[in-house]
Amino acid sequence: MIKMLLAFFALILFASCTDRVFESCCLETMIDSYIENTSQQERDEFISKFNLVNEKRVKEGILPLDLCTEKYYFDRGWAMEDQNCSIRVEDFENGNVYAIGNRQYPDVN
Repeated sequence: MIKMLLAFFALILFASCTDRVFESCCLETMIDSYIENTSQQERDEFISKFNLVNEKRVKEGILPLDLCTEKYYFDRGWAMEDQNCSIRVEDFENGNVYAIGNRQYPDVN
């Protein structure tokens, strides 16, 4: 229950961020809130909230979050179950800093 509350709080906090510089701080808070080995219910809730956050971001003209990146920080094992994500996770863990963790904001100085 605590994991779900932390994840929910982190997503709400992140969804409320509109300043791109501030978003990176929110993202760190969101990442720190996640714990691996999540249940199917937690994963379903994460996807539901992830989709809501991305819908809001698109409406505000902000690039959507990357699912593989967010899955990795939410639950690495879950990300590894996805064939496309697992390739990126392995690349990231082997030193490719752009495979996971690139927060899609190349225009921010």
